[in-house]
Amino acid sequence: NAELHGGFCERSKRMSAAKKITMQEVQRHNTGADLWIVIHKRVYNVTDFADDHPGGPELLYDFAGKDATVDFEDIGHSEHSRDLLAKYYVGDLVDPHSTLTPADAATKKHGYPW
Repeated sequence: NAELHGGFCERSKRMSAAKKITMQEVQRHNTGADLWIVIHKRVYNVTDFADDHPGGPELLYDFAGKDATVDFEDIGHSEHSRDLLAKYYVGDLVDPHSTLTPADAATKKHGYPW
């Protein structure tokens, strides 16, 4: 039980320690040589993956510096594709005008933290 609890705590620490990134910062990484995308409010640096993308690098170039969530989901990516994203994770997208953490915002919006 302590082992499970310890693993949960470590995951929580990593999540709370995630770099907070604004959309303005993401938009600056909008070239094939510096390619960041957003999927589900998480920011990924896929520069090194672009040439290996099964659909070709051009698909990623179209979303350089942008939110690709809708198209990522519309394509129906596999679990393997989703797992692969972890390797390229940079941080979490934040609203530059908000002082709330994502957990605080969820609590405020829904009245509960989950």
